[in-house]
Amino acid sequence: MLIPARGGDPNFWISQGETGSKGPWDPLLMELLVRAFYNQDLRERLALQQKRVLDSAAAILSGGNPPTQQQRDAVILTIALGNGLSMQYAVNPDPRLMQLYAQTVVHWFNELALPSKTK
Repeated sequence: MLIPARGGDPNFWISQGETGSKGPWDPLLMELLVRAFYNQDLRERLALQQKRVLDSAAAILSGGNPPTQQQRDAVILTIALGNGLSMQYAVNPDPRLMQLYAQTVVHWFNELALPSKTK
């Protein structure tokens, strides 16, 4: 499980963001989201797929325990932030964007990944 092992490492998230921005998937996802906005059937299919991703990522984050709502929310926000970042990075590939993303996601990971952690 890569996320729990490296989720607290900012370099992991920077690498993930930079790798994603160099491939075809971010622009294709953005195009799919725009098309889904105008197509109800596609929107429903995409929502189902997004739910599967959310459920899987939340299960990873929770370490096999039932995910808390906070963990599910962290996954939703991480994905939403990543999608927004990919659009912003496509226009302005400022490395600071990746650093801000990594800092935010690491904070969420550290706060929510380990339920036994005292806050």
